[in-house]
Amino acid sequence: MNSVASANAGVRAAPKLEYAFSWDAVATPVHNVGNQMVWNVSSIAMEGPGIKGDVVAPAGDWITIMPNGIWYLDVRFSVQLDDGSYAFCHYNGIGDLTPKQIESIKSGATIPGDEMYFYSTPYFQTDSEKHAWLGRHVFVGCMREFGAGKVLYDVFKIA
Repeated sequence: MNSVASANAGVRAAPKLEYAFSWDAVATPVHNVGNQMVWNVSSIAMEGPGIKGDVVAPAGDWITIMPNGIWYLDVRFSVQLDDGSYAFCHYNGIGDLTPKQIESIKSGATIPGDEMYFYSTPYFQTDSEKHAWLGRHVFVGCMREFGAGKVLYDVFKIA
């Protein structure tokens, strides 16, 4: 057996993803500092099976734009959940948009998520008993639509 085959012999199966919720958000750029874009997130509606929530201000997105066009996300916000409790969310992610897509967004267009690489890894902290599962899972956010101030994510938990 070659060394690659033997190294992969004990590789675990890929984890399963389960749909958890969607985020329908409105975000607008505020200003730039060098290669850092600062965005205000004015609304986020969170909804999925057994969970609903809405953003509680303040909420923001700090995007570092690299010379090669890759966006590194740093997003932080809190949501008030349907049981009256709060959850704090922080996520990082990567957006890799082509120059043509960026120009389209600047002109007011939206880009479907399946036409770009745009993913995030949300983490939650909450003292909610009903939604304690938020703090017990790793999540993957997949951009469904982006542009014209709209940010629409589908978020999956690693089961």
